[in-house]
Amino acid sequence: MKKVIFVIISIVLYGCSKNEVIENPDVTPPSDIEKIISELKIKPSNEKDITYIGLIIDSISYKIVGGKMNNNAWLAKFDANGKEIFSYQFKDNYNEMKNSYVTFNAIKFLDKNVLSFVVWVTDYPNPPPTISDSYNMNFVSRLCVIDFNTGKELHKFSFVKNDEYKATKTFYSYFIESYLSPVNIGGSGIVSNIYSVSLDGKKYWERKLNEKENSDLYKHAPFIDDENVVLFKSKEAVYNLTVYSYKYISFNIKNSSINFEFEVLLIGDHYTEDNIVYDADKIYVVDNIIKIEYNEYKRSISIKSDYGFDYTLLNRYYYEIDKYSGKIIIHSKI
Repeated sequence: MKKVIFVIISIVLYGCSKNEVIENPDVTPPSDIEKIISELKIKPSNEKDITYIGLIIDSISYKIVGGKMNNNAWLAKFDANGKEIFSYQFKDNYNEMKNSYVTFNAIKFLDKNVLSFVVWVTDYPNPPPTISDSYNMNFVSRLCVIDFNTGKELHKFSFVKNDEYKATKTFYSYFIESYLSPVNIGGSGIVSNIYSVSLDGKKYWERKLNEKENSDLYKHAPFIDDENVVLFKSKEAVYNLTVYSYKYISFNIKNSSINFEFEVLLIGDHYTEDNIVYDADKIYVVDNIIKIEYNEYKRSISIKSDYGFDYTLLNRYYYEIDKYSGKIIIHSKI
């Protein structure tokens, strides 16, 4: 039996001053379950039915414990004194897979009143004893959303054969991507499903990426709102290869559809001179404005540089673009 290990996990938590997590990949013996419960000073109902503890978050105002109760994934919340506020069991099976559990990295976001976490369902009788074992077993996972105050189930997304989930807060929602980890498939993780959960837990959508969507398509895309992002389309040289035309797309990720396209010219005071280079630096959204910043450089030959050139910054410029129409509002120096 491995020693209980405390690991700090990174999730969005409100009202917490510490987030301590216990990871125990083996089935937790009754004696260790009793020890964990005793150390946390919690009072779970049906304690005798707990067969595995894989998740612990111990904050000042509450405690979260998750794992397995009977054959079901289990997650419970306790107040600062250890009194149980709610106990949630996931009782869905998937085909012949009848064992489910919550692991140390199950929580994807916790935002005031809404908690989202991942449940694993497998034919493996217990959580896998090693990481390598988990990649040799049949499993599916499911993203769940519950009310953090009452434990009421708000939504359960579709079963998928993915083992990694990443949540990004947008404006009034969380955008979540799920994929098979690199260890599982070799190479880079490939995003296959995307989800959205509103901050109040009342609005949801999910879909699979289609064959035309690159798995990294939305990785660095700035969000215009909860459903729309700005995507880079292409750049094209104009004016004797000195100035570049950059084309962008306003794209609806919920419906996988283009809203509109817009174009900006990276041009500055020195564009008619030799060895002038322009480079897009930043793109981001502020209120109703898409802002694009870019640099103007003078290029010179250098024997010291690994690339054979040095670049001297001459000016910085920016565009402000209406995020609903793509119309240019301002083009000026920074």
